[in-house]
Amino acid sequence: MLAAAVLSVSVVASSAATVHHTPSFKVINQADTAQVFPLNADLPTRLWVKACRKALSYPLRVQKQQQLAEQLNLALSDSINYATSHLSNYHDQKIEGGLSCSGTIKETEPELGKARLALMNAWWALEQGENSFLKPLLRLSMVNSATRNDAIVLIATKTGGEKGKGIFEHQVDGSNLLLNQSKAALANFWIEQGSYQSAIDILANCDSKQCYQLQRKVNTQKELQDEKTADDLSSYF
Repeated sequence: MLAAAVLSVSVVASSAATVHHTPSFKVINQADTAQVFPLNADLPTRLWVKACRKALSYPLRVQKQQQLAEQLNLALSDSINYATSHLSNYHDQKIEGGLSCSGTIKETEPELGKARLALMNAWWALEQGENSFLKPLLRLSMVNSATRNDAIVLIATKTGGEKGKGIFEHQVDGSNLLLNQSKAALANFWIEQGSYQSAIDILANCDSKQCYQLQRKVNTQKELQDEKTADDLSSYF
């Protein structure tokens, strides 16, 4: 499965190529080929290969985002794109300043891909305050068993208060979340409840910047909690 970071996209008018940027690479797509140029020359070659493999799925990912926007008649962000896909016949070669690669991308599990893409857009809509977008996006996420749990986390986050707390406590399975946004939201809830170990367990499988920040926060809180517990027990010995 391949997901995209925030991308800025431009079309090169003189050819059928598209140019976009990730935080670490300039990427050029054309037909079934891609070229990646690291923005930092010190990036290891293995990351060049990873970026080039990911770049090959970019046209499919953009297409699926456009199709979702058309299906729901929503003005969705062009910075989000995702598709479940399989890459075969991969080849690459070094070029001046970067890496060129080719391969065949085939979409797999389209319904799961659509549900996950809808979920990604739902988190974006929540963050942007586009509340009218949430219902149609969440409807697609809720009907798929793989994304339903993440959708419930988003609903609990949006609901807030005692009702949201009840949803978090009784309807969410913390071991079965897909997106980093969902994991961060659930971890943040447990931190607020003082259940630091639960938050630590969730964050162990989350690799976003937000999760790293929460990890530092919860580890500090857990250390303070452990010190307080040790002080409370010292009077008995």
